[in-house]
Amino acid sequence: MEAQATATVKEALAALYHHPDDAIRTAADRWLQKFQHTLDAWQVADTLLHDESSNLETLMFCSQTLRSKVQRDFEELPSEAFRQLQDSLYALLKKFNRGPPKVRTQICIAIAALAVHVPVEDWGGGGIVSWLSDEMKSQQEFIPSFLELLIVLPQETSSYKIAARPERRKQFENDLCSSANVALSLLTACLGFDEMKEQVMEGFASWLRFCHGIAASTLASHPLVHTALSSLNTDQFLEAAVNVTSELIHFTVSRDSSGITEQFPLIQILIPHVMGLKEQLKDSSKDEEDVKATARLFADMGDSYVDLIATGNTS
Repeated sequence: MEAQATATVKEALAALYHHPDDAIRTAADRWLQKFQHTLDAWQVADTLLHDESSNLETLMFCSQTLRSKVQRDFEELPSEAFRQLQDSLYALLKKFNRGPPKVRTQICIAIAALAVHVPVEDWGGGGIVSWLSDEMKSQQEFIPSFLELLIVLPQETSSYKIAARPERRKQFENDLCSSANVALSLLTACLGFDEMKEQVMEGFASWLRFCHGIAASTLASHPLVHTALSSLNTDQFLEAAVNVTSELIHFTVSRDSSGITEQFPLIQILIPHVMGLKEQLKDSSKDEEDVKATARLFADMGDSYVDLIATGNTS
């Protein structure tokens, strides 16, 4: 049965992407969309993703299918299937370590969705971030995949494509937030790989956006903050650095953060760095998009610190 379904999927994908008749392509597309909602889609997608002969079109379809099944149809599976699914997704995460990037991203989202569905104990007691920490330390050759998963995790907490029960979702958010310092330590370790600097800053921005419980005094001297602020003066990493700095500004005035006084250690290093960019706004040789990104920081700072400005606070 599975072999027949697998063959039919491959035929439908070939028709969708290569058949000259529009009507046949449309029919193939409809069949594939319907197939994604079936119970057979679990095994067929998994089988084709592990198949070394699968082409890019097949990998894309199957990774999207498996991701959507984990997100919305997890409760179709018997409880004992979790470990097998976790092992398979982990093998796929390593398999697609060097790409294709879009396929790897779908696998990362699927693992993040799986983590939302199941309790922390299913990841070895310390939760998925602790599990990820162990894997990153012991298998550094797969750092690209592990880093992307670390980036995706906080982003997926707010994804309502994941059909998780409200209490389970809330518990996952609490568990993940309690692991924020571990996540930042992993991101800091990845700074040792120059080619990953932009992704590291993307991950830092994601965790700042998600969890506001980190002490400002800790962030003020944190290597990730130093990296982002120093990168504001580079063309290569400007956009990523601006995104991190913007999140840091918002972090200091978040309703979840402590009072503004407690945020001063961080505010006192943010303001001088942003103000030091004034000359870039006047530089006609600068790329227009870079100037807009820099201007956004001044707007964020003015909007966030309006009370400090209004009261003339010199701290």
